[in-house]
Amino acid sequence: LIYQGKEIHAPETMFVKDGLITGHLVDLKTGNDYRDEIKPTVPAGMYNDAHLLFGNKDAKHKILIFSDPLCPFCQEVVPEIFEAAQKNPENIAVYYYHLPLLSLHPVSGILTRIMHVAQEAGKRDVVAKMYSLQIDPREKNVTKVLEMVKKQTGYEVTEAQINQPKVKEALESDEENAARMMVTGTPTVYIDGEWDKTRDGYKKFIK
Repeated sequence: LIYQGKEIHAPETMFVKDGLITGHLVDLKTGNDYRDEIKPTVPAGMYNDAHLLFGNKDAKHKILIFSDPLCPFCQEVVPEIFEAAQKNPENIAVYYYHLPLLSLHPVSGILTRIMHVAQEAGKRDVVAKMYSLQIDPREKNVTKVLEMVKKQTGYEVTEAQINQPKVKEALESDEENAARMMVTGTPTVYIDGEWDKTRDGYKKFIK
């Protein structure tokens, strides 16, 4: 779909049977809409070195995460998944995709750029530390954000570094992948290609 000169990816689930098609299929007993219970399987290409955060790429199990470091639910779940992969690198590999929820946490737009630059520099610990960062979610002053990140995580990065075109392109690509996977909230977690609605399926892989 092209809108105002921009390509938009808007996947949609449709249910088809006996010549009929609908966008919703509701279980009358439970009231659950199956469109909220179904997500595409992760394409193999999304498990790439650029998104590998923790664990070994040849680990037995692959966990893929879409997350925003200021999302309260992410702060409860994601650091534990990181820790599990760090302690079980042969068994768990974590692939991380940024999905900043800018309407709720405008500062995440800056934080995710910092996280991307840090990961590219091999500073994976900085990505994990962002989940305990104490910062105003509505802060938009880049200088203040960079100072707070340096103070709380020890990681120093410049505004020029996080404003590089390649950084913007990488984050736009993550958001496009989220749209293709029909991801609208965080954290969204996949285990070995399949959506993990419980977000704790990784625990069975911990030794």
